[in-house]
Amino acid sequence: MSLYPVTVTASYLAAGSPGDTIERLRAWAAQADGRTFAVDDSIEPVRWTATADYQIDADSDVAAEHVAVERYESETQAAGIARAETVIAATGPLA
Repeated sequence: MSLYPVTVTASYLAAGSPGDTIERLRAWAAQADGRTFAVDDSIEPVRWTATADYQIDADSDVAAEHVAVERYESETQAAGIARAETVIAATGPLA
């Protein structure tokens, strides 16, 4: 297995999310926990975007992306954050 850098981007539609979603995302980001994490609220009140970077040990880049999405969804659920409208992952450095 190899270690893959994976960026997960999640999009939350503000109209369909609980009122405290952005505050919960910011609180989760502030915890850091060794991950790079950012919340973009520049298009609020329409939607919010959260981006998290992970290092995933997997057999392939595609497998790493799937694991990273599952990890993101698990971590945000544990933090009490509503499910994202969309979650995507990309392996490797962004150009």
